[in-house]
Amino acid sequence: MLFLLLFSPFLIFLPILLLGGIIFVVVPGGFIIVLGGAFYFASAGLIGLVGLAAKLRPHAIHAKPQRSEASSARLRPTTRTPSKRPGADAPSTAAG
Repeated sequence: MLFLLLFSPFLIFLPILLLGGIIFVVVPGGFIIVLGGAFYFASAGLIGLVGLAAKLRPHAIHAKPQRSEASSARLRPTTRTPSKRPGADAPSTAAG
């Protein structure tokens, strides 16, 4: 009988201790699970963006700058001297 009296306070407070233990275990555990899910989705999004950038990057690497249609050897000088032939400035009336 004495044995039962010694453990009665523990038996009375056992449900309260169990509820407290559940709160102290489940709430931080749930927080850790939520943080893990957020990290998972953020890392999946980041990996997707890196993959998209790597997929589009070869086009930028292999793209060559467009050259001008006329090369520097074929460009006409900008300061032209007027022709000394008579009628050179008149437009042509020949049917072409």
